[in-house]
Amino acid sequence: TDNNAVALSLPEGYASYSWNTGQNTRTINVSGAGSYYATVKDQYGNSILSSVLTLSTNAKPSTPTISPAGNQQACADAGITFTANGSLQYNWFNNGSNTPFSTSASVLINENKNFVVNAQNIYGCISDKTDPTSLVVHPKISKPIIESVGPFTIQAKSTTSNANEKYIWTRPYSDKDTTASIVKLLKSGVYTAKSQASFMLDNNTLICYSEAESKNFIALESNDVVFYPNPSQDGYIYIESREDIRDATITIFDVSGRILTEQSIPLLNSRLPIGIKNLSAGKYIVRVTGQGLALSKSIVIR
Repeated sequence: TDNNAVALSLPEGYASYSWNTGQNTRTINVSGAGSYYATVKDQYGNSILSSVLTLSTNAKPSTPTISPAGNQQACADAGITFTANGSLQYNWFNNGSNTPFSTSASVLINENKNFVVNAQNIYGCISDKTDPTSLVVHPKISKPIIESVGPFTIQAKSTTSNANEKYIWTRPYSDKDTTASIVKLLKSGVYTAKSQASFMLDNNTLICYSEAESKNFIALESNDVVFYPNPSQDGYIYIESREDIRDATITIFDVSGRILTEQSIPLLNSRLPIGIKNLSAGKYIVRVTGQGLALSKSIVIR
């Protein structure tokens, strides 16, 4: 009754009713946990003891809890199973709605949703609703594009503008994955990359992945150091070496041997952009030195 009490009734026709609660009516309302029974007398004064009814909890159920609770997030290809803790019947509602979308103890949710739960016991009494729990499902991460960007390098790049994306590579010359946007092309074979994006919600980080993209590449066997584009006209040249160069120094000379720029790199292990916007059109000499290496090549700037 009124969602916070259970009505206990005895059969009609007795001369008197006496409950262990002190009440003397045929029907009483009880709300607290406990054992309830009554003594009835017939018209001849015979006493009869009723059976005992035990309420193990209060008539109105306690507000359930949801696990996990609060603000949650999931990747596009996944969801989260939410569970109402207890052993009653549960009603799951979109927050603000009075129509339940589930009456199970657990629900799998894989869409953006803000929801609450209440509990209902065998007497029909209903608890208060929980505080809202929410799930944010992030958009699907697109597969990366894999392309060659230099004689000894290939690149993965996103088709979206997610600044948090990284790329996980599987390479034919290594049994360990690596995280990078550009990797070296050291061996012919299939190179595979997938995008990785991180999302932050309430100081909790979620990592989501795209499907993998694969592409076959033919590696150059030369161990040469390459400068490109040559001729250059976009303000940069790139330097690549198939093998890593330690303690590298890159020096640009004019044709008379005067040093124009010099740059030191502890480890040259990927393509290196060299800015040449301040150099006039013409011919120059680039010298690369390092452990076990010393070579010079001419470049043209247009």
